[in-house]
Amino acid sequence: MHMARLWDSSRPMKGGYSLESLSRDVLLDRKRPIKELFGKKILKDGSEAKLNVMPDLSELQRDPKTRPAWIDYSTNDAVATWLLHQRLSEFLRNKSCVHCNTLLDFYNAKWRDFGELLTDIERAGVYLRTDYLSRIEAQATADAESHWSGFREWVAKQCPDGKFMNVKSRTQVQQLLFAPATLRSGKALGPERIFKMENLDNYIEPGKDKALKQRPFVISGLGIEPVSFTANGMPSVDSAALELLAGDPLADPPRYGSAYKSLGGNEAGREACLALDGVVKATAIEKLLNTYICPLQLQIDAQSRIHCSLNLNTGTGRLSARRPNLQNQPSLEKDVYKVRDAFAAAPGMKLVVADYGQLEV
Repeated sequence: MHMARLWDSSRPMKGGYSLESLSRDVLLDRKRPIKELFGKKILKDGSEAKLNVMPDLSELQRDPKTRPAWIDYSTNDAVATWLLHQRLSEFLRNKSCVHCNTLLDFYNAKWRDFGELLTDIERAGVYLRTDYLSRIEAQATADAESHWSGFREWVAKQCPDGKFMNVKSRTQVQQLLFAPATLRSGKALGPERIFKMENLDNYIEPGKDKALKQRPFVISGLGIEPVSFTANGMPSVDSAALELLAGDPLADPPRYGSAYKSLGGNEAGREACLALDGVVKATAIEKLLNTYICPLQLQIDAQSRIHCSLNLNTGTGRLSARRPNLQNQPSLEKDVYKVRDAFAAAPGMKLVVADYGQLEV
């Protein structure tokens, strides 16, 4: 991959640097991906299913029916890698270099050792404080639930069946906030709409002899003016829209959003802004939990280290990281729970942080 990058830095626009694409373009013999070889499920009539279903790798290796094909797949990968090395070495040998005679000399003198250093770092991994991640997960979960509870309490005050509402349902939130309304698509949100939920309390509807699996409930709209719309013309209830509706009601002095005026201001408008601000905060917290705090804990090994994949094939020459991407961890005001504090030096070691500040510029 590193040799191919030196040979042609424009390949991200031509298929990238995967073994499959390089073997196709350089060797003219495409390496078949694992899903293509083993992911096709054969139906009873002998035809292939539309969806790929990948068996477990241990099953492919141990099953006598698939073991020969698995050996072929593995050895073909090794052969393709060797042949690519030979061909790319030839390409680089024929390209001159400013500081070395050829690009192959540059690769052998600089990049090969650097690549080995990166794999050493990958194997060593990055130390994380698991106890700290566990603590902030518990705190974040409790904070998110507190915000959702506040919103549920506010909803219950707005309509009789509000206590049954699924506060994470976009459709139900749209009905509560914006109905009645005529939409851009020409459709309308009626003043009331019937939804159904699981009948956990065995409620028996009028005229029925027994409780059904689901029970109906009605959401009455508040008629708030929408601030943005989705592609299909529905009032948007994403975080950006809810932020405009809520404003910053906890600021000093408070800065209320458009929901304040729509509901007549005063206490009703203030409570609405506080409730919607809670939804914004709860959603942001859940994103932190689902994107960073919980996944990091799942990828830590027995030594409390996480092993990402480091890549030097970026357009700017910088390093990048994936599986997981350790360079996009939350920062500044988004890092509410100080996730970055989980990255630390192991006991008896020091963590050195260096920032070259746009050195390539």
